[in-house]
Amino acid sequence: MKKIIAYSLALLLSCIRLNAQKNIDLIISIDEKIVSSISGLNFIAVTLNGEERIQADYYPGHLSLSDSDYNKLLDTVTRTVYISFDYTEQQNTKQHLYHYQIDLKKGWLKHYYYILSIYNMTKRKYRDMFSTAMPYVYEFEYPGGATKLVRKKSKAR
Repeated sequence: MKKIIAYSLALLLSCIRLNAQKNIDLIISIDEKIVSSISGLNFIAVTLNGEERIQADYYPGHLSLSDSDYNKLLDTVTRTVYISFDYTEQQNTKQHLYHYQIDLKKGWLKHYYYILSIYNMTKRKYRDMFSTAMPYVYEFEYPGGATKLVRKKSKAR
């Protein structure tokens, strides 16, 4: 009987450990609007042996992935980490699909919160604001720091 209880307890602890989640406070803003729905969100962990896609769940203010996947992202064999997702925007009667792949610094994953702001260069407002040939640009804010882009000087009217 003691063996059955010990095995059951070990099995229960293993299941709990497998289901452990890492929760990260993340807000994604696209074109100055907080995004409520994105699809296909995953992390891409690049190592010397290739890359691994790690799925995660997102809703505004919250990103979650398993503890084991989180540890893979921070592992020393992981050289680069990207966050990748799709966003569909409704404009009048048309839908526009945007795909983003954002380069993350592994150290950023250890902070309490992040604010990711993405600007689409297909929109004149942002073409006038930033100088780039890329289809989009992005900025990050996190406790104690930020990566802000240089803006063009606005013309006097």
